[in-house]
Amino acid sequence: MKNLSTFESDYHNLTFTKLFTYCAGRGIILKEDTFEKELCFKTEKGKYNILAQLFSDNCDISIKINFYSTETKNDSLIKIKEIKESCLILVLDKVLQYGDVINLIQADERNRIMERIDVPLFDIDAFNEFVFDAFAFNDWARGKTPIISIFNNRIEIESYIENGELDDNCLYDLLLKLHVLDECEVETIESHDENIITINKNTMVFTLPFKFLD
Repeated sequence: MKNLSTFESDYHNLTFTKLFTYCAGRGIILKEDTFEKELCFKTEKGKYNILAQLFSDNCDISIKINFYSTETKNDSLIKIKEIKESCLILVLDKVLQYGDVINLIQADERNRIMERIDVPLFDIDAFNEFVFDAFAFNDWARGKTPIISIFNNRIEIESYIENGELDDNCLYDLLLKLHVLDECEVETIESHDENIITINKNTMVFTLPFKFLD
């Protein structure tokens, strides 16, 4: 199990302008002289670590959202949406916002008396939580990034792990500290039904079914 705070960054002249801007917009005050210690951005030797690199202005992260026309990946890829940013927290924020874009609203006219009922295609809270967990426990130290696949009946959010183990919680705790999601909105991995989350040797996959109207 890896600890991102112990792995030295690939770059040494890191800047954090985007992180400061993000935090300021959410009422979180970072101080120039203390934020590196508070966010655990240095190794024991005083060098920037992988955690710092992920939150810096110097880390290009690209998340691919693949759209398929059927229930499988066999010859059914129809579209690729790429969300790219230089700071992990910004690309995560954009992926969470994109969930609202793809969550189509269905008009339920069944048994209508007065107003129609709007029914979303999927549970947006579950989507947000699964994306959060996929980012928080991904094997970033090996340069892997989560992948989102959208089929005609479900969404799969795939995160990379090593030997069936989850990376430690330093990134998870930091994302909570930065108010990406409220702690009350995030459940533990173990609390999910085995049909919702599948953990293999090298991957962890969250499955979010669509809720079609009859």
